[in-house]
Amino acid sequence: MGKIRTRKILFVVAAMLLCVLVAVLIRLFFSNRIVRMTLTPIEVEVGEAVHYADSTRNAGSWLWEFGNGDVSHERSGQYVFKEPGRYQVRLQVDHSLEKKQIVKVNRRANNYGSDQLVKIEAPVTAFQGEIISFKGYGPSREWRWQFGESGIVDSREQNPLYAYSEPGRYEVLLTTEET
Repeated sequence: MGKIRTRKILFVVAAMLLCVLVAVLIRLFFSNRIVRMTLTPIEVEVGEAVHYADSTRNAGSWLWEFGNGDVSHERSGQYVFKEPGRYQVRLQVDHSLEKKQIVKVNRRANNYGSDQLVKIEAPVTAFQGEIISFKGYGPSREWRWQFGESGIVDSREQNPLYAYSEPGRYEVLLTTEET
């Protein structure tokens, strides 16, 4: 009776180990690898470092493209953008897997000069359909924004949002009661 019980226990343990082994093999050979890219912070001022890293399972090579022609082949590091704008950072792992993320680089904060001048803060470039934040600074009470796409006043808010429906180069015009 004791030998039968021992054999049953050994059989159950062997079956469990076999199931675990099969599960591990299935995961190794049939699961999709996911790029595990980290960029922090994703909004900086010119001259501030963006830290980048990758923790993709079993990765052997990396190609980081920073959206301005600069590249890195390191697994992790930091990068400093020299110009304001929006940059699409692309990571390619093992020449086949890739992931992209946008980093926004703002001009260094300042006091915008004279208190009597009206100034605009907005990105220099944007993607078609992307919602863009425009900010007006100055002593004005009335704001009239023309974003160059419609030919009319598009907004009367001090800090409007706008998305261009067509690609192209646009001139933004801001007028106030004083200009």
